[in-house]
Amino acid sequence: MMNFLKSMWKSEKGGTMVEYALLAGLLIMPCIMGVTFIGERVNGEFNRVQNIVMSAGSSASTPKGSHLSASAVSAGSTLRGSIGSPPVR
Repeated sequence: MMNFLKSMWKSEKGGTMVEYALLAGLLIMPCIMGVTFIGERVNGEFNRVQNIVMSAGSSASTPKGSHLSASAVSAGSTLRGSIGSPPVR
């Protein structure tokens, strides 16, 4: 390993390798920063949508003991009523 590093140090290939490594680093840094920025924005948007959904869900009236929203309960009773049984109220 040491012989390889010494040979690279003495030849021009070693300098070229360092230049390519620096160039790659300079190209990768903005990519990482961009992905981080976009990730934070997307995360913020998901949190905003989650808050809207949660606040809409908490304001819906639900029957006592039920975990369904009022619209889901009325849709279910309409479906049962169309099958032939009386609608649940």
